[in-house]
Amino acid sequence: MDTITHSLAGALIGQALGSERKRYLLPPKKSVFCGSIAAAFPDIDYITALIDPLLFITYWHRGITHSVTMLPLWAFILGMVIALLMKQLNQWRAYVAVSAAVLMSHIVLDAMTSWDLQIFAPLSDYRISLRYVFVIDPIVTGIMFATLFPAYYLRARWISLLGL
Repeated sequence: MDTITHSLAGALIGQALGSERKRYLLPPKKSVFCGSIAAAFPDIDYITALIDPLLFITYWHRGITHSVTMLPLWAFILGMVIALLMKQLNQWRAYVAVSAAVLMSHIVLDAMTSWDLQIFAPLSDYRISLRYVFVIDPIVTGIMFATLFPAYYLRARWISLLGL
């Protein structure tokens, strides 16, 4: 999937996981912010295309940043960095939890596309691709976009879940 779709999915997951009432959860605004940023993170591997385009295509793209094996480390790092940026280090666990959920969504969405994914990198270079949707799918993106704003402004978790 494209990075915009991943960010929309992350925002919807953040909206679904946010709560004003429960202290151990993030408020929806902060959860949506964390979700949209963390969901885009795995696509940082595009930077390696500037170093070596061939190595990017054959190895780095959808590799270590898209790995289930590395997900706990990335979730911890992202959650801590976002908690520091939000000046809420005391809620780092909630930021790490949202980051982990949206990173997993990134992996699942990319596995559904026609581009191979190294799901167990760096332990294995085994690649998976379910080939259900194209990398850029306006229908998937449109559904997420159409449900994000009503879910956010109406504070309706069910709309977020419907969009997902």
